[in-house]
Amino acid sequence: MFLGMENESVFLKPFFTQLNNSNVKYGVMRNYKGLPSSLGKSDLDILISNEDIQLFYNIFNKVLKSTNGVIIASSKGQVPKICVLGGEDNCFYGIMFDVHHGIIPYKSADIFPVKFVFSRLNTYNKVKVFNDNDAIFIAFLKEIFYNKRCEKYFIEASMAWELNREIYLKELNKKYSKRFILLLDDVLSKDSYDFLKVKKLGVLGAKELTSGLSNKLKNIHSFFGKVNRFRHPFGYTITFLGVDGSGKTTIINNITPLLTEAVHNEVHYEHMRPNFLPSIASILKKEEHVGTVANPHEKKESGFIGSIFRLFYYSMDYIIGYWLKVYPSLVRKPSLWIFDRYFYDYLIDPKRGRIKLPSWIIKMIKVFVPSPNLIICLGGKPEILYDRKKELPLKEVKAQVLTLKAFSNKVKNAYWIDTSKTIETTINEVVELIKKNMNERLNK
Repeated sequence: MFLGMENESVFLKPFFTQLNNSNVKYGVMRNYKGLPSSLGKSDLDILISNEDIQLFYNIFNKVLKSTNGVIIASSKGQVPKICVLGGEDNCFYGIMFDVHHGIIPYKSADIFPVKFVFSRLNTYNKVKVFNDNDAIFIAFLKEIFYNKRCEKYFIEASMAWELNREIYLKELNKKYSKRFILLLDDVLSKDSYDFLKVKKLGVLGAKELTSGLSNKLKNIHSFFGKVNRFRHPFGYTITFLGVDGSGKTTIINNITPLLTEAVHNEVHYEHMRPNFLPSIASILKKEEHVGTVANPHEKKESGFIGSIFRLFYYSMDYIIGYWLKVYPSLVRKPSLWIFDRYFYDYLIDPKRGRIKLPSWIIKMIKVFVPSPNLIICLGGKPEILYDRKKELPLKEVKAQVLTLKAFSNKVKNAYWIDTSKTIETTINEVVELIKKNMNERLNK
């Protein structure tokens, strides 16, 4: 019920209406067929003329505020990525924007003349959009410059080239060498894709676009901006802790589609840990349980040595798995990692992890485990939780609720949400909490 694409019109309709009424010079680059109601699971690639950038952001912020939206992740540069979450009361939306600031760039250089693109815009449902041929041709150029290959757009780009060859040649001659243009003409005039020639074309074009002192200085500045992401990663991690019956799985399943729209398909889900290392059961070739556990305390806890080994091994997964699997993704993209349970469960419910150790040992190891950005603790009246899911004795449920509540009060990035209420009310509270915390992180 919280699929972002179903509610995007809450933002998109007033947004494009105000852009048009204010005569902002803009163009949606691709994937516009659902506008202004929906992006159809895509992000919004939009080009803004240099003279209208400030006006564009004034309108953007105004509409965002009026639709109870906030920015949850953003990057700087000539093409900022802006992820937003908005809406309220069971009507939330998520959108990711790629905003081109007066340039269609490869690194710091302009791939294709913006003035030419703006002169050929079309209108679709009162939204200004790129000429389809221009959009596919530009997408082809971007792919070969960045990736040195482009099977995906080759056929469409060949057709666009055939239809617009003379006018494209006129524009390209202003920027590229004769050698590049001859090779481009040769590649796109063929009936089949030539991998080696396309790679050569990408290398040559990228070299031409980045040559010159001015471009090199701009690229250095851009490089240091990207390095800063290592200190302040683009992405975000959320952990859900909850007593059985608290609705943890239902909540995660309901908010994931919304968050997926907000970060454009970069939501990753893991149960308990990063799962970079295989489970002990799989190493020992024992049968692993998949899905809901009917009795999480059924298996006997390991002895002291076994518990130490189990804790140490899985701690390595939290540490190594974070730095080699999770962290690189957080740096590169506005990825969002959701953990269903986490290391803290060894303190809250050690029996589930078959660990029987003094809490001080677990706390000592916890110091080395990377902490999530946000920890959402789900609990409520023990009797209600027990009635929902009678996997553990009521006495155990009461003890875990008290432990989890104390944990949420003690840990600064942990928040308590009472799930004794309706699932709709709980999901609203969870989404608002995520919006608030992700937005506040950007302003620190």
